[in-house]
Amino acid sequence: MKPVGHAQLSFQRVPEDKVVKNRIHLDIFTDDLAGAIARLVELGARDLGDDERSEYGFTWRLLADPEGNEFCIVIPDDVPRR
Repeated sequence: MKPVGHAQLSFQRVPEDKVVKNRIHLDIFTDDLAGAIARLVELGARDLGDDERSEYGFTWRLLADPEGNEFCIVIPDDVPRR
């Protein structure tokens, strides 16, 4: 799967801690699930310890940023694993 375009995101700090579920949940696509997880953990993310989950032609893993905001790293099932 080749990228069609790109997205640009901007994040701002706020003084309040996260209290409830995220208002936005990001799914970040990759072609190297294990490598992306390792790099994100190196940068401060927490692997929430769930096994990989697969459904609807995608496999993903749940992580959280240093403040607890959850996001998924996703790979389409038709992408060969590294």
